[in-house]
Formats: sequence, C-alpha cells, structure tokens
Amino acid sequence: TPRRKNHFFQLHARAVQDGGRWKQWHFTSLDNPHLSKVALAEITQDMSEADYKQEILAEFLEAEGAVFRNIAACMNAPLAFDGHDRHNIVMGVDWAQKVDHTAISVICADCYQEVARDRFNQIVYSVQRDRLKALYERWKPSMILAEDNSIGAPNVQALQEEGLPVVAFTTTSKTKGQIIRSLQLAFERAEIQWQADPVWTAELEAYEQKISPTTGRATFSAPEGVHDDTVIARALALRAIGHRISAEDFGIW
Repeated sequence: TPRRKNHFFQLHARAVQDGGRWKQWHFTSLDNPHLSKVALAEITQDMSEADYKQEILAEFLEAEGAVFRNIAACMNAPLAFDGHDRHNIVMGVDWAQKVDHTAISVICADCYQEVARDRFNQIVYSVQRDRLKALYERWKPSMILAEDNSIGAPNVQALQEEGLPVVAFTTTSKTKGQIIRSLQLAFERAEIQWQADPVWTAELEAYEQKISPTTGRATFSAPEGVHDDTVIARALALRAIGHRISAEDFGIW
C-alpha cells in the first residue's frame, strides 16, 4: 500500500521512467478476487475520500513536499492536432547526454496547449540538434528557450549560428525557482493543457520542494534516482510564452 509519495513512490517513478531492474504494476482492491463486495463495503464505510483513494484504489496522494498539484486535470492536450497554423509556437529545451535525458517541450502560446514533446539520451550532440531542428521545421517556433549551463552552451551557439531563434537560459538557484514557481502556478490554475505521458507525468509527481532549516529558502529538485529533465523543459517553454524576443536575447539570458 502506498503511503503518500515516499521512497516506494520514488522507486515506482524510476520504474516508469527507465525500467531497468525495477518494474511497476497497479491494481486496486476492487481487482482483488479474494475480497467480496460485502467485505469491501464494510471496510470502506467509514473511510475518508483520501483514505479510500490510498487504501482501496492504491493511488499515491500528494506528499507534503510535492510541488505540482492538479496534474491530472491538466493532461488533456491532444496528441495529434494540426490546427495551429499562424499561431505563436515556443519551445523549451533541457540538454543532457548520458545519465539524464534531453527533453523538449513545444507549446502553442495562443491555444495554451502542448503540441509536441521529445525525450532522449545516449545520443551525440549533433544528432540531438538534428532532432531539435526537425521539431523546429515542423512547428516553426518564434522562440526556443534552451538551458545553456555546461553542455548546453555549445549546442545553443551551434543552433544560433544556423539561424534558429534560440535564446540561452542560465539556470541558477534563483532563476530555477522562478520558472518552477510559474509552472507550479500554471498547474494549480489549469492554465495550460499538457500532453499525457506516463514518464513525463511521473517526473511532475515526484518533483520536490525542500526548505533549508538554516536559511529558510526553498530549493526544487527531483528525488535521488529520478529525472527532472521534462519538468525543466516544460518550465522553460512556459517561460518562453511571456518573453518577447529582442536582439539582446541571442546571448546569455
């Protein structure tokens, strides 16, 4: 039985993301052939809604440190929809290569819907840029907001030299907090509909906020062993919606 989003949930999220030696299944007490309807009714008659979801439906409830809530209500963007001609499209990119994944989120700023996604690793950077360029040719975004920390910088520069509208985003503890809080608010208000994907959703569900007992400041990250690349890509895409491009943008921002 899951007890909110504890270590068991982190293993579950890891199994959804990468598989490997971890596997995940989901069954409810309603699926139990050894539990009669009469017994189930007796067990549940005094349960709260939250307890019923956790103990009977085997759902992971929000943990105290969970960052994103109202996730399920925001996962209704069509997986295939071409009605975005002449709309303003933007893109967010988080780079990686070996352990983590490069993640790309494409959003229509007019419809407030995610229209495309990509996630991959173990691929050389030239091929990664080719995959990004394929999305660019398909959607023609007005802006590609890409993290430029470390390995991102040469990719950003290479794409800018090829004429793509790439704007560099430098991630610090301050700027990361800003884009994550904006994404957090967008979920709470259901301002944007995202495409449903179990891996991308697992990263949102696992994402944590921790408060330093010394400084009182909040930090945001995925639990150990869980990725957060798709979270950052979506946060950057959301940031790109409200940012107007100027000549100064084609450098460090």
